Amino acid sequence: MEIQTAIHMQPESYTGPRIQKGETSGRTQPAAPVSLRPEISPDQEEKENSSHPATLNRLTPAQMRMLSELKSRDQEVRAHEQAHVAAGGGHVSGGIRYNYQKGPDGRMYAIGGEVSIDVSPVPGDPEATARKMEQVRRAALAPMDPSPQDRSVAARATMIRSDALQEIALMQMEERQKQAVTEGKTEEQPYGPREIQPGSFFSIQA
Repeated sequence: MEIQTAIHMQPESYTGPRIQKGETSGRTQPAAPVSLRPEISPDQEEKENSSHPATLNRLTPAQMRMLSELKSRDQEVRAHEQAHVAAGGGHVSGGIRYNYQKGPDGRMYAIGGEVSIDVSPVPGDPEATARKMEQVRRAALAPMDPSPQDRSVAARATMIRSDALQEIALMQMEERQKQAVTEGKTEEQPYGPREIQPGSFFSIQA
């Protein structure tokens, strides 16, 4: 059974401007609805954004600062998640999902994201498990600034890899022991009655 876990950058880590407080959850909420959805193509994103024409000449200085921070955050989030995908290779599944916030210019900006990665051991193959977990660990720590969740996934992969390496060492030790026993049996001389040659003398005591 494959075990999937997420490595991501949470929108809660975004410290940019927020407009309203969420009284029910007790934490700050974004100014516009935030959605978690798969990564969209550049053409589709451009089409969506084009339906909200920029009104930069109407924005206040505070809104311009917010827009600048959202753009910076968007680039940071996308680079973060792409680093996970590039390092994770075939162990990453489902693509990237982003949390979006609408900016004062009407466009959608990514403020958080996540990817799912397989952290299940390879059944019956500790060597493959060790290689896989090393790649998972590298994928989790690939971004320049790994999140706490990223570090947690890396620690889990390291633990599974350590268990796999111990299993490999045990298998190698058992193999050496079997080989030593086999070689020892080969070197043993057979015991049996000595053949009496003509002319041999024996001392017989009563």
